[in-house]
Amino acid sequence: MLRISEASDSPPSTLGRSRLTRILTHYPGLIVGGFLFGLLVFAAIFAPWLGTVDPAALAPSLRLAPPSDTAWLGTDMLGRDVYSRAIYGARISLSVGVSVALLTAIFGTAIGILSGYVRWLDPIIMRITDGLMAIPAILLAIALMSVTRGSIVAVVVAISLSQLPQVIRLIRGVVLTIRELPFFEAAIAAGSSPLRIVYNHVLPNVLIPLSVQATYICAAAIMTEAALSFIGAGTPPMIPSWGNMIADARTLWQIKPHLIAVPAIFLTVTVLAINLVGDSVRDLLDPRFSKGRK
Repeated sequence: MLRISEASDSPPSTLGRSRLTRILTHYPGLIVGGFLFGLLVFAAIFAPWLGTVDPAALAPSLRLAPPSDTAWLGTDMLGRDVYSRAIYGARISLSVGVSVALLTAIFGTAIGILSGYVRWLDPIIMRITDGLMAIPAILLAIALMSVTRGSIVAVVVAISLSQLPQVIRLIRGVVLTIRELPFFEAAIAAGSSPLRIVYNHVLPNVLIPLSVQATYICAAAIMTEAALSFIGAGTPPMIPSWGNMIADARTLWQIKPHLIAVPAIFLTVTVLAINLVGDSVRDLLDPRFSKGRK
């Protein structure tokens, strides 16, 4: 009892600091992943002020130049600055990843709630979803990109469609579980409208699994964009994306391995940071995973 009284008498600022300290102590992945992801976001936003030059500027006379004061990581086979292209590539990858995560979260939540709440629509939506999931995500994205013009918007739409079934099935499963709980039946018995029930009872329960799934989709979208660009089915070659950089340098990996290593390291660090944040958010918000850390 004394311990509870002391905690209740503590000022809110002290309780907030102690909780923050406990979170940072028990979830080091959140610190590492958040720090790395923050650095990448900072580099993407402030790329023009980080000593970069035009990433698309050609300088044939400086092709395959070694690292120097003017080109910190050297130049590629067209004389373009590798450092600048890698920094600006963060803009492309993060834009694609975040856009895909937002689109799939919004539309996947809406369709998943509709599927789980409206009984007669559930079989129709699920059969369509099963059909999309039967096709590997990368193949579905390639097929969609083959009928559109290469652009960042087309890449985002293609990857979003390939990742959408995962969110739909996740949200549908949560809704089907909530429908069997007493508070849901009580809300229906009280005469609440479907929109009010969705807003007050469904959305708060799907936000946690949705936020965790969104981080994994963001990382998967970045990897898929790099794969599409590598095979020539993603962003146009003139756009400085990490996949395009690796594709351009694949024939020179024996004599200029850093041309592949630089974008590959950026890509690896980005995906690692996002996955670390996603795992930490899951452990922090889901009681099933956080019990062992208390």
